[in-house]
Amino acid sequence: MPLFWLALAFLSGIGLAALLPLPLAAWAGGAVVGAIMLLWKPARRLPRPSGLPLPPLALLVALGLGGARYVLHTPPLGPAAALTTWHEQGKVALQGWVCAPPDRRERVTLLTLCAEQIEAPPGMLQRVQGRVLVTLLPFQTWEYGQRLTLYGTLRAPDEGEAFSYRAYLERRGITSQMTYPLVSARPGRQGSPVRAGLEALRQRAYVLVNRFYPQPEAALVAGILLGLDEDFPPDLEQAYQATGTAHIIAISGFNMTLLSGSLLALLGRVFPLEAASGLSLLGMGLYALLVGGDPSVLRAALMSGLALGGRLIGRASAGLNALAFSAALLCLFNPTLPWEVSFQLSVMATLGLILYAEPFQATFTRALIHRWRSPLAGRLAGWVGEYLLVTLAAQLTTLPVLLAHFRRLSLSLLIANPLILPAQPALMSVGGLSVLIGLVAPTLGQGLAGLAWPLAAYSNRLVLALGQSGWASLPVPPFEMGSVGLYYALLLGLTLAWRRVGLRPWLRGGIILGGLGLISGLVWNLALFRPDGRLHLVLFNLPQSQALLVRAPGGQTLLVDGATSANALDAELGRYQPALARRLDAILVTSPRAAVTEGLILTLQRYEVGRILWGVAPDTTRTHARLANQARTWGVAQAPLLAGQAILLAPEVSLEVLPPEAGQAPLLVRYGNLRVLIAGETWPRATLAVLAAQGVQPDGVILRGADAVISTTDNPGIGFLMGQPNQPLPTGWLATGLHGTLELTSDGQRLVLTHPR
Repeated sequence: MPLFWLALAFLSGIGLAALLPLPLAAWAGGAVVGAIMLLWKPARRLPRPSGLPLPPLALLVALGLGGARYVLHTPPLGPAAALTTWHEQGKVALQGWVCAPPDRRERVTLLTLCAEQIEAPPGMLQRVQGRVLVTLLPFQTWEYGQRLTLYGTLRAPDEGEAFSYRAYLERRGITSQMTYPLVSARPGRQGSPVRAGLEALRQRAYVLVNRFYPQPEAALVAGILLGLDEDFPPDLEQAYQATGTAHIIAISGFNMTLLSGSLLALLGRVFPLEAASGLSLLGMGLYALLVGGDPSVLRAALMSGLALGGRLIGRASAGLNALAFSAALLCLFNPTLPWEVSFQLSVMATLGLILYAEPFQATFTRALIHRWRSPLAGRLAGWVGEYLLVTLAAQLTTLPVLLAHFRRLSLSLLIANPLILPAQPALMSVGGLSVLIGLVAPTLGQGLAGLAWPLAAYSNRLVLALGQSGWASLPVPPFEMGSVGLYYALLLGLTLAWRRVGLRPWLRGGIILGGLGLISGLVWNLALFRPDGRLHLVLFNLPQSQALLVRAPGGQTLLVDGATSANALDAELGRYQPALARRLDAILVTSPRAAVTEGLILTLQRYEVGRILWGVAPDTTRTHARLANQARTWGVAQAPLLAGQAILLAPEVSLEVLPPEAGQAPLLVRYGNLRVLIAGETWPRATLAVLAAQGVQPDGVILRGADAVISTTDNPGIGFLMGQPNQPLPTGWLATGLHGTLELTSDGQRLVLTHPR
């Protein structure tokens, strides 16, 4: 295994160079001396240690090259060229280009800017080098390759106590930050046209995913297919981490293996093996670039490529050789990767699969067949080995990395992984087809999404259920590097001391049963949300939220206001709408607060919205203005609402806009003999007085402010408070902060409380 040892020596050189601050000449000199001695005949006759497949001098050469590569990664900059010279020097004008795909998140957009020139002092341009992390407001259309001018203050990244964000960014070549500068676009573009085209395709596919799938299933599909995992609501993201199933979200070797096999099988029907393998390699390379080119993705693509190359020349790819070579090749381009958590987890998980997966499976299969001597025992051993023992093998080698970085021990991963992994190949295949076909034929893509949605919903809800259990994970004390080294030393000692089953008869029946299950799930989902002739009011239990969903007896829907987190809001909305018929007939904005409106901007992209009705001025805050601009971009109709107007949601359901109280217009819902008052954040004393003068007695009041003082003298009907109450509630009142999301239904005569599903 010469390749393995050379790659290991190269990686060791990188590690030593990080520990020993030697100059470039020392590392390069060591490599040159080793190469000269390797070519010298007397040196080649030196005895070789037993078990080493190549001369030790070759390892010295690789070690020196690794150290030299690390030193070359961060060449010193002259003081006139270094961006750090202008840290905390007041506002400067900085010119550069966006040299990485924008990181678009719910509340911010992060750009990596490669600096070119700086104007400091004014009127004097100087050339500079370096990368800047720029924090901007979300929903702005910055693109990879775009040339920009920023006007703001440069500063060093924060250090932090438990985590050095500065070191994290410096490993990516980023030495400066600029927060919310003034930005203007410049003519021309930089960067790779191929990468720019792939990023544009990725964003177009992301929009389709959010159109085709409800949240949070859209977040899972976007993570699996596109490597975009920023849309998960906090509770679901924590559940994936607690159950040890977060690897499903990220693009990994599992995804790449499935992709390479699918491409080779598909192209092999049209082209010869050589051409099909070459096209498959090209497809995997483009896909790795499409999803962002993270270290784990590139490593998985390299290993899959080596496996394809081995098949092409008639040799099986040696797992350890492929792993070591791919890791060394990645570190050749970026020698700081060994300090990345994602890289460590990816390499160690693959190492566990290579070393332990097959022995675990073989041992378990022999024991089970010996015990029962039945064909069913062999099939059961295959299933257990595929979904349980493989997970155990990967967990065995990644455990110390997880404990060192996250300090939590997952107790449910051996339950969660076998239950969730069988659904992932079909989810990735059908979900990928829905996006690919949707780019050309959206209607057909939406239909395929209907087949993939039950698999995504199953995955999310299973993980959420397991993650919310008290035994999903446990905190552990600090796990230092000494403990990590001791763990791997013991594991190595045990490994050195301790030197499949056909499913074809079950395949057809499994496909038929799986297809019937998908169709049944889709039909039941549609039936569950069919119009039932009743009015529904859903009060969501979300932080910083006034969001309330109104669904008319005929199925028409109206969303009143929003929440700070669009991901959390859309995940809640997805529980009260069918997966393939997600539509909001209207969004009504009544709150003057930016925080309540912020999440609606993403919701507008993810749902088909009929119109936006403004109970406040669209320019009340910058967030309101961005929502209005986004609506114009998507072609959504907008209209103002004045006091006295009524929104006719259905022939028998209306919402009357009442005069504003404390800056927010209350709404009176009328349905048959039912009257429900939807108030703002303060007790609607004046509104109740006006209604009483008109002879209107509300059957209930919905108060959307946890700080409001609730009156006990003019309190009509039953009451509902949205939020965590800061004072004792009057008798008969319920609060979402205490009882969770509340669903109210009515037949037009009385109001009935239904607990959330």
